[in-house]
Amino acid sequence: MANRLTLQQLRDMAGFLADVRIQATGRYPHATIDALINQEIQATQLLRVEAGTADKSVTTVNTTASDAAQPGGYVAREVVDLPADFMAVSSVYVTSSPNQRTQLQRLTESDKTNDYLYQQGYPRFYEVLDATQTTEARLRLWPRCDTSYTLEISYFAAHPVLSLTTDFWEFPRGADDSVTAAVACRILESNGVVEPNQYTALQNRVARARDAITRDGRRDRGVLTMRNTRDFRRLR
Repeated sequence: MANRLTLQQLRDMAGFLADVRIQATGRYPHATIDALINQEIQATQLLRVEAGTADKSVTTVNTTASDAAQPGGYVAREVVDLPADFMAVSSVYVTSSPNQRTQLQRLTESDKTNDYLYQQGYPRFYEVLDATQTTEARLRLWPRCDTSYTLEISYFAAHPVLSLTTDFWEFPRGADDSVTAAVACRILESNGVVEPNQYTALQNRVARARDAITRDGRRDRGVLTMRNTRDFRRLR
């Protein structure tokens, strides 16, 4: 069963571990600490995605049989937008009629040697185009769609940003230190580490929490085909 901590509880726990006072204003204001909390929540969510233990969402989108220009030099018939909270793909299915539903395969470099992929037709493969400064992440379809199709996309989503004190983070057993202790480490780093033993102890707590998430992933091998498009550095 998942556990929950509210934003206020996360603030309190991080402050306790770092031995600092977190207040609305001052040296460690709510706005600064909340930003750190949300960054570490997303980093933990990414770890859960990579382990295959994060919850999945499903969305449907229709392709467009048009050669209208799209950002990046693509045309409308070969790309579709992914949801704004997208982190990684679990599966993609294409439907052209009530009786025809096909799972698309993730494109590999060796697949690109097939000539038919560069024509228009029924999509068979996909790849993820990473988000940029001006566009959300997108799916690129191979071959380009010859007509309109419906895609059913199962994906792993980013965690909602916590902004209210009652907003909560839901986490698996033993994973709370991946946020609370990690935020405490970053508080100490910003202040200059004056107690190395305290800092090392917190780092060890973070490592144990993240190891627990990874162990859960090794027990569940059902979702290891997704492609992650956002690395840890981009969340900091």
